[in-house]
Amino acid sequence: MRDLILIVAFLINAHLSAQVVVKGYIYDDVSSETLIGANIIASNGSGTVSDLEGYFELVLPKGEVVLRVSYVGYKEEKKTLKLNQNTTINFYLSTQILDEVQVVSDIARSRETPVAFSNISPKKNRRRTSWARHSYDPK
Repeated sequence: MRDLILIVAFLINAHLSAQVVVKGYIYDDVSSETLIGANIIASNGSGTVSDLEGYFELVLPKGEVVLRVSYVGYKEEKKTLKLNQNTTINFYLSTQILDEVQVVSDIARSRETPVAFSNISPKKNRRRTSWARHSYDPK
């Protein structure tokens, strides 16, 4: 039993030693305010979102990785990192000037939409479903 615990601990340690932590903050490049909810995506598909203080932390395997940081209204930024140890990196995003959007509206003409309907007289409706035969009396 002791040997099994040692083997499992060794395997977990070997797996964890092949990973590093990338952490940092996301800032606005003009005001230096932190950006809440910025997306940080690594080239291996893992990702995270910056917290209320603009802080992020991401566990990645050792080796080369491309980090993409994006935020609504800001230009996306990419950085290539060679990860051998835990790394701290800060991103400064610049605002993106959006193109002008023109909205045009007009009054819609009233339309007639044909609807199919049928009048069924009580004489033709003699056949009743089983649920219609029973009546509910709340008394």
